[in-house]
Amino acid sequence: MSWQDEVRVTQEIIEWFAKDKKDVYFIQIGCCDGVVGDCLHDLIIRYQWRGILIEPVKYLFEKLRANYEGCDQLIFCNVAISSEDGSKDFWYLRKNDDGLPVWYDQLGSFFPDVVLKHEKEIPNIRDYLVSEKIACVSFNSLVEKYNIKQVDIVQIDTEGYDFEILKQVDFEKFRPSIVIYEHKHLSQEDKEASQEFLRGFGYKVIYDSTDSIGLMGDFVDGSLMEHIKNSHLFVV
Repeated sequence: MSWQDEVRVTQEIIEWFAKDKKDVYFIQIGCCDGVVGDCLHDLIIRYQWRGILIEPVKYLFEKLRANYEGCDQLIFCNVAISSEDGSKDFWYLRKNDDGLPVWYDQLGSFFPDVVLKHEKEIPNIRDYLVSEKIACVSFNSLVEKYNIKQVDIVQIDTEGYDFEILKQVDFEKFRPSIVIYEHKHLSQEDKEASQEFLRGFGYKVIYDSTDSIGLMGDFVDGSLMEHIKNSHLFVV
């Protein structure tokens, strides 16, 4: 199975939730261009969901806005989510047309070693690696700034910083029905701890080779779980 299959099934899970939900609000952290490998994009366009899209790398942020042109219900933030407001060094691969894998521009992290893990797939990756001081806000500052009262879906894809952001979410206040985050670059200890963290708030946690997904609500029924099991992609 490919990463495209994993994205497809994740999108099916989200659609299962959305079919009876008219007013969906999401927060997506680490959007890249909002299209490649994105399980929310088509649904946001189709149902005109409201939400916040966060991408720290400037050239990707510009592509992100262009890919959602005309979606005036969306908020775009050219920042990174961190533990506190301020600025931090951020590492990513510079924009290029040198035939790198289609996902090369998704490699952006506070941790350069996470980006360099992909040296096998991109042997000359160090030639493209750049760092930049970027603006950062905490999750709490974000929700306060935009006076967010409702969050139905949270998606986090931050190349190794996902658990740190997950711990910032006030689950007592928001209780999103779906929480998606990338565990691929977490240690085994943090992967297990992050999943247990969600279970502690009452989430059913499933995971594939890349992401963990926390599910909560009446939509998490036997039919959905059977559908997920039949995909042969997720551990349930």
